[in-house]
Amino acid sequence: MKRRRTARCPTCGRDLPDALSSCAFCGRDPERESAEATTIADLSPTVVERLNTTEEYLEKTITLRERPVLTITHGPGAGELFELSRATAMSIGRARANDIVLKDVSISGQHCRIRPEEGGFVLHDLKSTNGTFVNDKRVSRHPLSDGDLVQVGETVMQFRTEHRRA
Repeated sequence: MKRRRTARCPTCGRDLPDALSSCAFCGRDPERESAEATTIADLSPTVVERLNTTEEYLEKTITLRERPVLTITHGPGAGELFELSRATAMSIGRARANDIVLKDVSISGQHCRIRPEEGGFVLHDLKSTNGTFVNDKRVSRHPLSDGDLVQVGETVMQFRTEHRRA
């Protein structure tokens, strides 16, 4: 015969009638804690972390900073990551004068440019020979969204916004 496991309070270890019951000895209430967790999860881009030091809970606020990046996913330089500037445009191409220099013989010297516009980023093709593609569609101007795949020549880059501690 299988023995049924009884619910125990994680704080004091005493038996509980069921997993959702409050502990009569230490006062732990799992329903209240799950409601607090839901409220805490809704506080984006700030994360609240509980620190269990001594018997009191201390709350620590962590501020997250957005960091827009381009990561090469396929082609020469796969794995390289480039942080985009929110203040100035960044040029992409084969020439050394670019902000992002790619070692791909099938792209132009000045291939495309990414500009911060209206709170986001917009990709502009600079009349390149082989064109610029976003999500497999040839574009001359395209506002970038998180997860977009930008292809220049044989190089494929993914645009995304990372969240890091400030």
